[in-house]
Amino acid sequence: MRKHVLILLLITLLTRGIMFISYPFGGEDDNQAAQNYLINELVHGNLLIGNLRFNTGYPLVIAPVTWLAQPLGRFDDRLVLLVQVTLASTIPFLIYDILRKRRSESEAFFVALVVALNPFGWQWAHLTLPVWLVAFCVTLALWMIHRGLLSQQHRLRWVFGAGFVMGIAVLARFNFAPVVAVLGLGFFALRHLSLRQRLAMFITLGATSGAMLLAYIVLIHFPSTGTWTLSCVSGANLLQSLSSKGVPLTPANGSMTQKYFELVTLEPRDIPLLSDTYPLWQKGDSWVSSEELTRFLAQTPGPIAETLPSAFPGTLFKYLGPCATDQLLRSVAVEGLRTRPLQWAGGILPQVGQMLLYQPQPGFKNLYLPDVRDMMFVGQNRVGFQQAEEGYYNGQIVWVPGIWLYSRIIGLVLIFGWLTLFAAAWALLNRDWFYATACVLTLTFLALIAVFAHPEPRYYANVYPFSGLILGGFLYAGFRWVRDRVRASGAAPP
Repeated sequence: MRKHVLILLLITLLTRGIMFISYPFGGEDDNQAAQNYLINELVHGNLLIGNLRFNTGYPLVIAPVTWLAQPLGRFDDRLVLLVQVTLASTIPFLIYDILRKRRSESEAFFVALVVALNPFGWQWAHLTLPVWLVAFCVTLALWMIHRGLLSQQHRLRWVFGAGFVMGIAVLARFNFAPVVAVLGLGFFALRHLSLRQRLAMFITLGATSGAMLLAYIVLIHFPSTGTWTLSCVSGANLLQSLSSKGVPLTPANGSMTQKYFELVTLEPRDIPLLSDTYPLWQKGDSWVSSEELTRFLAQTPGPIAETLPSAFPGTLFKYLGPCATDQLLRSVAVEGLRTRPLQWAGGILPQVGQMLLYQPQPGFKNLYLPDVRDMMFVGQNRVGFQQAEEGYYNGQIVWVPGIWLYSRIIGLVLIFGWLTLFAAAWALLNRDWFYATACVLTLTFLALIAVFAHPEPRYYANVYPFSGLILGGFLYAGFRWVRDRVRASGAAPP
């Protein structure tokens, strides 16, 4: 065991260390900028960060670290990055500890090695997104459940802890809530426990994670927004789901679609910066005065597009308000679904397989960090350290060799993907509760993405440890099968 842990530690220090010095926090897309806005609000004492678009679990977790790092000045983000990288780096060790007690030390080491060496997972701790946090929480929850299964006396305490961290995962990604329910249902497959014990575990997990979500809604979300609605962008996500499956979204689909196509032709008085809209997402109604709204709606619609002009109409969110716009978009989605229900349903399973293969929707890349080929470096090169000047960075010091290396090895994730497809089938047929549960949780979450959104790396990356987990188990089982056959053939008499 000590040798295995030491090797894992050295590999983690090497891979994560290179990433740490190569990729500091950098420029921000809309989602990262919004998370940083919420973190800044918390750091300055505003706890009412509930809103109708962005999840708040990640800011609630990382804001205390950001606050503690303030005395470091311009190096404060390095401490935050170090904390994120450190927590994300514990995932292979948690998996190792589970499997060495459930299976064997050699299998645990092999599987943990596969998880640790998956380049797709290295990047997420370098972004101000909840991906790494969800991945860490769900792995930690399974580790706690495993510890609970080993302890009859403290079983429910461990399950309570698992419910707590799964509650954090839900706050970081609201659509993760069904995964918690599936995990709870998985307890009933533990045949060595009595029905009463399994029911107690199910109730404890659900009540704990549910209580955390309820506390957030009552104490933060409702006082912030004045509504019990958690999100007003579900309609936009549904339109993306339909569009990604080739369902035609045209004015001929119905009256609400016709109305939407007309509304998006109206000209706004001005287009605000994205950063200016972040505090406005706490308002469910219109962001403009009634007079300006009247002038906006009084315009004559312009030429109507033949296909969906946008699944996220920023102008309508501003003028109609997030809730009214979301209701309109959901109506458009329903009308579109009625035209091709079988085409939409038939696209769900292929998209689940697509995400298992690490194949994102066109227009997205598995590499979320900047590619070395898209960057410009200025200033003196000191042992590979230079200033980066491009869309993502603005003068930050990066380590160019590390960026060059990662930009090339990220393509290896496709190898993981093709093998994971077979590994998923193996895990479902496996009698081990841990492998089967990890696979079911992964497939559940990917199915939710396929139903309500589209294959985007920052979505399916939330369960990246489990794809490596089931792949490692599959490969180890294959190696063991070959080894046993070779030994059997060698021992057979001539």
